[in-house]
Amino acid sequence: VENGALVLPDGMCYRLLVLPADRTMPLTTLQEVERLVKAGAAVSGPKPSRVPGLTNFPHNDQKLQTLADRIWGDCDGKLTTDAPFGKGRLFCGNPLAQILLGLDVPAAVRFTEANSAARGMEFNHRIDQGTEIYFISNQEDCYREVTASFRTTGLRPFFCDPDTGTTEPVSVFEERDGRTLIPLRLD
Repeated sequence: VENGALVLPDGMCYRLLVLPADRTMPLTTLQEVERLVKAGAAVSGPKPSRVPGLTNFPHNDQKLQTLADRIWGDCDGKLTTDAPFGKGRLFCGNPLAQILLGLDVPAAVRFTEANSAARGMEFNHRIDQGTEIYFISNQEDCYREVTASFRTTGLRPFFCDPDTGTTEPVSVFEERDGRTLIPLRLD
């Protein structure tokens, strides 16, 4: 954990660790979650209640529940939806967009269509050796013209066709308010 972000050995970093909705978790995983949150990580997810399998049952379940109670405290996802723990923070029951906004993490990409938020758009984002890479997908069954607003500036954007691997510079784009805006035409 560096400056509140989870940093992997390859340099990838994440501001939020999202746990699965399943309340089953190995005890060693929960111990790692505890270490990360104590060190300053933000974690979102329900409090685990049991370990998978029956090895050392019910002792391992009891150990997990004691540790989970210590980490989550009174964060139940209903009355209390976030709680500090160590240098970090636990979230349960909050929408991810609300959590990221609270962590001051602006959306990596915003899509607009006809001057309003575009629905049915998906994306994947990663950084590889300083290059920001976005995979954009139109999930609707129709042709669309949208504007994608990316959380980055100062870079020269280009399109890469995932089918052919060919690339071409983006000829029309604008930098505004710390973001790069690119009009897209999508099948």
